Amino acid sequence: MGNPTHNNKWGFIMAQKRWWFIPLTVLFFFSSTAWTGGVRLLYKSHKGEEHSYLLTSFTTSTQEMMGQEMEAKTSSEATVTTKTEEIKPNGDIVMVIWIDSMKVQVHSMRGDTTIVNPGELLKKRSRITISSSGKELSREQIDSVLASPMSAGLTPRLSSIFVPFDPIELSIGDSLVVKRYDTLEVMGGKTVSHTVTRYFVKKPVKILGHECVDLPFTQSTKLEGTGTMMGMPFFVDGDGSATGTTYFDVFQGVLVSVESKASTEMTVASSGEQKMVIPIRQETEYKLKLLK
Repeated sequence: MGNPTHNNKWGFIMAQKRWWFIPLTVLFFFSSTAWTGGVRLLYKSHKGEEHSYLLTSFTTSTQEMMGQEMEAKTSSEATVTTKTEEIKPNGDIVMVIWIDSMKVQVHSMRGDTTIVNPGELLKKRSRITISSSGKELSREQIDSVLASPMSAGLTPRLSSIFVPFDPIELSIGDSLVVKRYDTLEVMGGKTVSHTVTRYFVKKPVKILGHECVDLPFTQSTKLEGTGTMMGMPFFVDGDGSATGTTYFDVFQGVLVSVESKASTEMTVASSGEQKMVIPIRQETEYKLKLLK
């Protein structure tokens, strides 16, 4: 049956975020790598290797409905662990990923809500396989997770820590364009994002005890999607942009840090008996930090 108070909290938080949840699916497409003298952008690992990351974000979402503007501020903090299960002969990496701790706070005109360490999400393992260049090849859920928009959207964001690169040689002063196509099932439908990221390779710096390549980036995203809410079909169309910096340890093949700021403008239109067009604006700051 679960705890009624806890269930009510989840219902409240999702009510606050229904319309602006969809653009959150594109927040975390970031990446890494390069070194002087020409290096390839490759992830490296060995069986049993573990890494923990701290992921934080702060988002301000504004939507307009029936002439009224509504704003919500959402902050989140999570620690995530990855553990390598297998390295395949071709360099593909099989790993398990899970959430160790999590805190979400929502402030809106309807009130404030805080969720700390929800049991239905903690320690729920997913298995992902990535190529050595970071392309996700497969993903499966090991432990069952309570089906909800929050749960459904979180696992893909976690696996997006490992972003794809072209396995080409780069040197200081080079740039690299990475295109990514993602599909996420949300609210009875699918949201598709087309993301283009341009990285600029700068000189090495020392970050968190790691010798890293400094990779400032710019990013553009196109959103398209459909779904249903309360029995009404809706359509999503939007555009986003982001700037930030990624730090990648080329020698160890490990993502060390990401800092970014993103902006998204989108429209949600319903086609049921009560036709509505809802403009949504979103500003997000995101940070990822390697803990160990």
